Amino acid sequence: MPEFATPQEAAAYTMLKQVLQNHVTLHRMSLLAAAMAGVGLLGDLCVACCGAGTVPSVVVSKMLGQLKRRVRAQQTTPGFAPFVAESARDPAAHLGQHARHLYDALRQLFHESGDAHQLDRRGGMRVVLGLMADVLSMFFHQFDQTIEEVDVIIDEVVGPSLESSLKTNLLFMAP
Repeated sequence: MPEFATPQEAAAYTMLKQVLQNHVTLHRMSLLAAAMAGVGLLGDLCVACCGAGTVPSVVVSKMLGQLKRRVRAQQTTPGFAPFVAESARDPAAHLGQHARHLYDALRQLFHESGDAHQLDRRGGMRVVLGLMADVLSMFFHQFDQTIEEVDVIIDEVVGPSLESSLKTNLLFMAP
């Protein structure tokens, strides 16, 4: 389990992780759908940081660096049970639908548990980064990707997705 600053952060992380695993198992979701849902949560946190006055490029850069460090820490133990084999046959069949339903469930629980446990922005960030690192670590635990290949996923998929989320959300937030 990733390290957290408080027991409340650890409790929020544990709840989110269980909901993610249940959704993945129940709906036979692909790793890609779970990763997309996690990127959505990271995007929400990036928007909140920018709303607090942090420059978007700095937010994304720091987020990716922290995510890479957390993924490296997860190299020894898989974060989840293996994703179902059939999700690899046609991962795009329900990708958007699965990712959206999982994101909605995780987002709601994240906000409810954050309120209940009085998590601050940094605590929430540690929780979501821990969850996302668990998801991304499955690329090398289950699919035999190297850490360098996972870094490429972070740089070329997660990073641009976060930047796009920021551009879209900050555009709507502008006065």
